[in-house]
Amino acid sequence: MYGLMVVEPPNGWPKVDREFYVMQGDLYLKGKADQPGIHDVSIHKMNAEEPDYVVFNGSVDALSKENA
Repeated sequence: MYGLMVVEPPNGWPKVDREFYVMQGDLYLKGKADQPGIHDVSIHKMNAEEPDYVVFNGSVDALSKENA
C-alpha cells in the first residue's frame, strides 16, 4: 500500500509550470531476491529494516542512471 501526503503553507506556494511527486517504497522478500516468480513478504527483514529493494515510483533505478 502506498500513500501520498502533501503539506502546503496556508497561503499556498507561488504558481509553477509543473509539480513532481516522488514515491518511495521498500520491498522485503522471503527467499532470494533475484529468483524469478512471486515472493512472500519477510516480516523478519521488515522488522530488521533490511529491504531487498528500495524503489522510487514503483521501480528499481527509477531515478538513477539514464532516468536521473
